[in-house]
Amino acid sequence: MTSPSSAKKIERIQRAGTTRVAGTRRPLGFPLAILAVILFGSLAVFFARDSRINAASADPQQGANWRAAFDVYNCDKYLSNITNSSSTSNLSGIEWGAGFISVNPTTPASTGKNATMGKFFDRVGISFSEGTNGTVATLSEGTKLDPSKNCTVTEGEDKGKEKASELVLYLWPPKSSDKTDPEIIRSNFGDTKIVEDREIFALALVPKGTKTIPLPSVDAMNAETDSTTSTTVPADGGAGSTVAPETTVAITTTAPPK
Repeated sequence: MTSPSSAKKIERIQRAGTTRVAGTRRPLGFPLAILAVILFGSLAVFFARDSRINAASADPQQGANWRAAFDVYNCDKYLSNITNSSSTSNLSGIEWGAGFISVNPTTPASTGKNATMGKFFDRVGISFSEGTNGTVATLSEGTKLDPSKNCTVTEGEDKGKEKASELVLYLWPPKSSDKTDPEIIRSNFGDTKIVEDREIFALALVPKGTKTIPLPSVDAMNAETDSTTSTTVPADGGAGSTVAPETTVAITTTAPPK
């Protein structure tokens, strides 16, 4: 038979083992704090990204003198047949120059976030429509880049085979090489923004899944940009004033008569 003192000890042990009285609420402070940290971090990332996008969309402005390389690639080669349209209804300052896209916005409607490839496509007469297998591009002289046409694979294990094609816009950053992976845009080509001087674009009909193609020529773009670039140095040879490009002057001397 259990003694009274033993019964009291058992009762005390049972009470000590009870962690929570029925009906009481669990403390929520710590979980709420964790949730607040996660929410704050997500908002910080979002606003930082939004700030970067808005900053990038500020340029180019009126008075900018940017260049961009561009060409049209049809399955396995560049066409190099870009010309400005004769229409005067699409003059935005974003047009075809001497072998490159000239980006000189003439109105606020073509500056900042409005400086798009769509302005350029309109100027050179490249139009887009929906075909049976995707977006079709039609050049000003009538050439079509139509995904209903197969392309021949030019490299890799499928080299020489016919493969279904797709129309894409490749975009490389300035100073890229053939080893640089481009950004690949597969829709809404005209909405693509021009955000840097000397970007490189290629509108291309390629076998589906093609990750890159050779760069279009950048020679004309670089030659024009280099010719308009000057170096600034002060009179004593440091930074601060503009110096004309270096030239070589031939000096002829005539010996005095003996």
